Amino acid sequence: MRDANWLLNNEQACLSSAATRSDAALATRREYQETETRSGFRLPFQRDRDRIIHAEAFRKLMHKSQIFPAPLLSEYRTRLTHTLEVSQVARSISRRLGLNEDLTEAIALAHDFGHAPFGHMGEKVLREILIERREESGFEHNEHSLEIVDKMEDCDTIEGIRPGMNLTWATRQGILCHTRYSERDYPFRRRIPEYWKDMGYSSKERQEALESKGDFSLLRLITPEAQVVDIADEIAYLTHDLEDCRRAGILRLEEVHPEELRDFMGERRKNALNNLINMVCDASAESITECEKNPETFVKIEYPVEAKVLVQKVQRFFDDHIFWKDKIRRRNEEGQYYIQKLFDYWTLYPPEGLSPIPKEVAGFIARKTDQEIIFWYQDIFPPRFI
Repeated sequence: MRDANWLLNNEQACLSSAATRSDAALATRREYQETETRSGFRLPFQRDRDRIIHAEAFRKLMHKSQIFPAPLLSEYRTRLTHTLEVSQVARSISRRLGLNEDLTEAIALAHDFGHAPFGHMGEKVLREILIERREESGFEHNEHSLEIVDKMEDCDTIEGIRPGMNLTWATRQGILCHTRYSERDYPFRRRIPEYWKDMGYSSKERQEALESKGDFSLLRLITPEAQVVDIADEIAYLTHDLEDCRRAGILRLEEVHPEELRDFMGERRKNALNNLINMVCDASAESITECEKNPETFVKIEYPVEAKVLVQKVQRFFDDHIFWKDKIRRRNEEGQYYIQKLFDYWTLYPPEGLSPIPKEVAGFIARKTDQEIIFWYQDIFPPRFI
């Protein structure tokens, strides 16, 4: 029978030395000691994954929009199907690079737990609201995802039921910062080391990460599996959003320029996925090999230069052309209006148990689905008939 010891031995034989091991003391540390100290047939990251799948926040992803309304238009992706596709892409990359597939999957399945309703525009409006309220950090779904797994679910410990899912350090760290390096220097990024105060890093390491401004300022403190999830997230949404936009009739290839962009957008999704995954694995293999030779070397999961340029062009095309199409814009404006009105109302008249602090209200809204936001708006602001 294949128990946890067999799985650990299999890891030793199959994983690269750059991978995060399931028997690493720091990576598998949990905040609370549990009644089940070790499962007889599951490794720590597998237990994390199972808890995430059974969480309420995971089920709610089914009713949060990716681009098109969820769940009214069932043929389009939702935040849940996006999450599953990210997991599949991330696992494929991790398997090829010899990284820990279980940890990768756990991070991928929970990476969008804290995402706001109404897609990226929902997060954007919450960030803008908080910045206007002098909350300089704004709203980041990574940060809120960690808050959800740490506070919003329960866990059975030796001291009784405690708040939080009690996930391992490596999974929590990956949820917080599934990022490759400092291309996107949000104010949120500057606070990351402070979250690691009780995660095992020395004060010197945290201070160096906080003060550093180089491309690799935080990479030394981020697992390769978390980097894989970030790049898989990008690959998944670029390819499936293109497919959904073509299905909806709002993307016409003859309108796309330059030619290399048109060729990528016109490619079958499975071919585009396969090509991007292969390019990432080929570009990252050298870094993995270097780490195997010298364990002090930190791993960099990345695109080759030509793919990175292409991906940036596709992202700009979406920002400049797709998100402003009427079919998407109207829904986004509607969602932004609901969120703004509910935020203003709940900061004045918070529901029982909710603090009127802007950050708390934003988190409360982010945990709602699209339909819950619409329901609450219609309940609080019913139409008036003359």
